[in-house]
Amino acid sequence: MSELPEKSASNRDEKTGVFLPGNCANPAGRPKKGNAWADIYNEVLDSHEIELRLKDRKGNEKEIYLRTENNRTFRYAITIGLIKAAMNGDVSAARELADRTAGKPKQTIEVEQDHSQPQKLSIGGQEIVINA
Repeated sequence: MSELPEKSASNRDEKTGVFLPGNCANPAGRPKKGNAWADIYNEVLDSHEIELRLKDRKGNEKEIYLRTENNRTFRYAITIGLIKAAMNGDVSAARELADRTAGKPKQTIEVEQDHSQPQKLSIGGQEIVINA
């Protein structure tokens, strides 16, 4: 078993590495509403104006001010940019638009099976033998 972080290792069985009862990998739980990445992205994408003050390690400051036209959201502006890129031949932009509007195409997987041997299937701890 690979080395586990000290905090995580104390929550696990030494032999199997399985979490002990009452312990988990994320004891703090899911982030509170508003602190998750998706919440932050949505807040920024739904705004029409952003003002950032950045400071690098050397202490140099830089201000960035972004604003959309006609009080449209950044989500709207990004969508228009994606449409323009697709119309100019950007295949990845066209694929993104198609995936977001029509959904991704279903992927089929072909599986070959040896039917000369009985197959075992385990469901809910119960084993079922299937004879072909």
